[in-house]
Amino acid sequence: MKAARRAAQPSVVPVRSSAASFDWESAKGGHPAIDFGWWDWIYNRPPLSTEAIIDAYRGVRAINTGELTVLRALCLLRIHISRLAWSGADDGAQKRSAVQGLGEALARLGLRA
Repeated sequence: MKAARRAAQPSVVPVRSSAASFDWESAKGGHPAIDFGWWDWIYNRPPLSTEAIIDAYRGVRAINTGELTVLRALCLLRIHISRLAWSGADDGAQKRSAVQGLGEALARLGLRA
């Protein structure tokens, strides 16, 4: 018997006076730090900065801050390495942005580019 396929249904979770929308279309199990790492890259600015979301998450579950920092940085490294690999020969702006992002992610780990 085949399982019925459902359309992705966004969820809204209150975060202080704002709300965050999560799209479950490609959801999978994993460490929450990976989600925070993607948020660092996608949006990370007020009122829904990554730190604000993490503060709200702490109210629900304990977080190992050191592990969270490393995994967020590794997620950003993966994103920027992919951006660099997929940038075309004539896409200098994309390459510069990816290299800058790599440097920032390495700095989070206490490393230098």
